[in-house]
Amino acid sequence: MLMLAACNMAQPPAEPHWQGPNLLRNPSFETLGSDGYPAEWQWREGSGADRGSAHAGEVALKISGPSAEVYTTQSLELQPHTPYLLHGWVRARNLSTGEVRLRWAPASGGSSDTQSVRSSTDWRELWTVFTTESDGRGRVDLVWEGLNAGAEVWIDDLYLGVAPSASLEIYPQARSVRQQGGEVAVAVRLLDASGQTATEAQDTVRFGLEGSGRLVGPNPAPAQDGWAYITYQSDGGSGPVTIRAEVGGLPPVATTLQRSAQGMEFGFPLGLFEDANMTHGYDEMKRWATELKARGFDAVMLINANVANRGDDDGLRATDEAGLEVYFNPGDDLNREWWPEEIPPDPARARSIAQELVKRLSLHPSLGGYYVADEPFLKDVPKVAPLQKAFQEADFDRPSMSVLIGRGRGELIYQQTRPDVMLLDVYPVGYSNAVGDFTLRGFGYSDLDFVSYLRLLTKDKPRSVPLWLILQTHSFEDQLREPTPSEVRAQNWLAVGEGAKGIFWFIYSSQQGWRGLRDNPTLYDEVSHQARRVAALRGVLKELFKVPDRFEVSGADVPYASSLQHRDGRHFLVVVNRDCQSPRRLAVRSDEIQGRLRDLESGQVYAQGTELEYAPGDGRVFEVVP
Repeated sequence: MLMLAACNMAQPPAEPHWQGPNLLRNPSFETLGSDGYPAEWQWREGSGADRGSAHAGEVALKISGPSAEVYTTQSLELQPHTPYLLHGWVRARNLSTGEVRLRWAPASGGSSDTQSVRSSTDWRELWTVFTTESDGRGRVDLVWEGLNAGAEVWIDDLYLGVAPSASLEIYPQARSVRQQGGEVAVAVRLLDASGQTATEAQDTVRFGLEGSGRLVGPNPAPAQDGWAYITYQSDGGSGPVTIRAEVGGLPPVATTLQRSAQGMEFGFPLGLFEDANMTHGYDEMKRWATELKARGFDAVMLINANVANRGDDDGLRATDEAGLEVYFNPGDDLNREWWPEEIPPDPARARSIAQELVKRLSLHPSLGGYYVADEPFLKDVPKVAPLQKAFQEADFDRPSMSVLIGRGRGELIYQQTRPDVMLLDVYPVGYSNAVGDFTLRGFGYSDLDFVSYLRLLTKDKPRSVPLWLILQTHSFEDQLREPTPSEVRAQNWLAVGEGAKGIFWFIYSSQQGWRGLRDNPTLYDEVSHQARRVAALRGVLKELFKVPDRFEVSGADVPYASSLQHRDGRHFLVVVNRDCQSPRRLAVRSDEIQGRLRDLESGQVYAQGTELEYAPGDGRVFEVVP
């Protein structure tokens, strides 16, 4: 989260207008020591005061390449457990390798770093928000590393102060786009003082682009449900593109989109969840991949893989050959190298681990992405966040995510770790639930069901972030019972109705007291049938996003008609018979949206209010047509 206060964007002043005093000493380098170096900052070879090239005032700090990792620093003692904003301006010329950034390094270890400047640019803003530890002690470092010979960098106009309450948040943080075309939806939201989405936009969001390509959509863009959206359309050129956004005079937030030959492109994966301890190695993966592809699946989520000691990445040769996409969790490797409590959450260590794993895994075309953590708790965020970021930085072309679960847990971890996909476990069939009752008693929630749980956890997710769901086919002790085929159907179509862009079923192999799909032909056949049905529609479904419901259902005890909208503005809805024991004749109509309803599977068109037969748990997807 980037927390920023108002300033005048037209002519940035030497002394920022941000809330509170500037706590840095000599923040604009105007005062020089007897040696000619900016006072209060440690002398470093290759750097010095430069008059006439300042962002504000007369003096800036200039660094000349080449250099290894170097930083000049200033030590401070701040208030404990307090959020602070570190902000500054950087300009670069002839910079082709290396990077420049600002960071806060607490005395207890770790760091909070700003964005990096990695190429020649005019003055750019860098910032980070951090919360101090219990002693408040630390350093502000101005970092430059790996600069090429001939590179010149200027740093100026620094600010450190208590973080103001106003804030902007941008998605994606950094992603890649394909060389030949490719679109990325960029979303920005305004947060209130408590960090919640502001329910009413205070202003429109203005977007700007640095680099080739074009922005599509209204600009300024109006906020919708707290988010403002614009689409970046690549022109196939080379080099990174930076998209900046500002609202109501706040300093802009930005995301840098990298160009690559591959580029991230979300489909609509349909697959199974599996434990690598049960299925690994080339021969078993070959059998398994062939079986899943024959049943209409195109993806698998693989947990607990062991790359270093068991070479589970070798099994990806089989999925390469079969064309089965794998979302890979090197859980055993991470359990050794990262998750033990005695290992500190050092971002440098996370980067080293991620880079080594990505080096081996990314060679496989069937690798769809990285599954970092399984159902983490809030206490795990200090470990999840840097590891998540490390995988995102190590492989721009593939998504990185964690499986999230729990009210007051899943949505908070999502906000704090910013995965590329919101991936949620939803197991609605409790041990004592009647057939069709999807109250989440197995999670310990007597007040939430499948739908209300998803809407609660996803309410602050931008529509540009895909929602993937892991659904239930298993039982577990006295918490969950095995669903019926009609309950599997209902889960599938409720997931589609809630805007899911990927569906996985838990689980393939039997273990820990549950029966896996491999040993459950009735449910395996049902799941396979539903996957084929969704696969036929996903060209449309992947372009839809959830909007407030506008249709009403008659003929159902528990009505469900979920409204979706295509990115081109067309209206769709998903109707589900939530009665998982009896067929129902249901009719839908809307007082707000006119038109007839075209069934996407059959192609038949019906007038609103027409009664149609639904099997137990079954669903239909309609497009509103003239």
